[in-house]
Amino acid sequence: MNNIRQAHGIIGKAKKKLIDKAAKNGLTENFGEAEVRKLLDQCDPYGTPEQRVIHSMVQEFEKWTMNYTG
Repeated sequence: MNNIRQAHGIIGKAKKKLIDKAAKNGLTENFGEAEVRKLLDQCDPYGTPEQRVIHSMVQEFEKWTMNYTG
């Protein structure tokens, strides 16, 4: 992820994918864990201010996955 706009789009697509997956298969204990891990691997929490904002966005997405109820 190179910029905030791109990160916003990627996270939005991941949310939509997970919502569709939950509607089809139901919620599981590790709901969204793989997607969050993949996104965290792509961002640097200690980089530029923009990279830190992207990392915060991914952390918010992680909180969303943990609290999603369908």
